[in-house]
Amino acid sequence: MRRDRRQRHRATAQSLGISHGAVGTTVLHVLVAGLDWAQVLTEDAWERRLYCRPEPDGAALHAERRKPGVTLELLHLEYLEQ
Repeated sequence: MRRDRRQRHRATAQSLGISHGAVGTTVLHVLVAGLDWAQVLTEDAWERRLYCRPEPDGAALHAERRKPGVTLELLHLEYLEQ
């Protein structure tokens, strides 16, 4: 069974052009989040639910960027801290 799973991960990875490790990690995140594949495949916000990443507020970033001394790098570092 484990060999079948690895083969499926490798086939999926090859079809998407990503590493098989990335497929395995995503599967693990899905299991930990308690999602089923129907939710993952149909739900628009599945990535946010899996990885709990807040989406940046474009308008706020634009306003912050206008302030003196504010760089994209600084804004990115602040985003990563959140």
